[in-house]
Amino acid sequence: MSKTRGIASFFATAVGVGAVLTLLSGCIPGAEDELPKASETVTASETPAASVTPPIASAAPSPVAPASPDINLEDPSSWLIDFGGIGPVPYDGQIADVRPSMGAFVEDTLPDYCPAARFREGSLSLVAYLADDFSTITGISIGRWDRSGPVSTYSPRTAEGIGVGATFEELLTAHPTITKSGEYGGGDNPTLYYAMPNSSGMWLVFNVQSDVVESIDVRTTSRPPSEYCS
Repeated sequence: MSKTRGIASFFATAVGVGAVLTLLSGCIPGAEDELPKASETVTASETPAASVTPPIASAAPSPVAPASPDINLEDPSSWLIDFGGIGPVPYDGQIADVRPSMGAFVEDTLPDYCPAARFREGSLSLVAYLADDFSTITGISIGRWDRSGPVSTYSPRTAEGIGVGATFEELLTAHPTITKSGEYGGGDNPTLYYAMPNSSGMWLVFNVQSDVVESIDVRTTSRPPSEYCS
């Protein structure tokens, strides 16, 4: 190859490469503008990201405890008589749980075969009748133990104000829907039974003698129980 052809070939190659670069540059207009310069700050898209608010868990409703009257265990007159029991003595409760809650009442000693627990305070007597297991309370009775002492001032009462020692007239006025459920004895002064039920089959039974409420029972029948230690 001559020296002249070599120089011509070199220039032809250089021109070709320059043409290719020029073509590439022309095919990507403004390509150099897409690369951020060192002094520029790349910003995020102007479209705001969706705001995500975490769900707020709603608090579970607190169970509402049934209202119960405030009672003073040392003061039987603050105890309520209703279809669920008398004061701290509940129907269908356990006698072992009741004994520490009897306040001013003192428990009598009964024969081992007697399915009941009896407590006394002054002229009042409270009897808890027990099932065959000698533990579960199947009925409660509050009555006059000593007839020589007054009981109406410190007896437990129904919500309408009737307790042991109330008059028969007071009973009928406070509980106008009550009905006679039986009587015991004869002659001129029998014991009369007046009772009223609730929708669950429980009864309040009032034993009336000489126009005075002598005892009140919470039980599952409209008649008072028979002797519990016979």
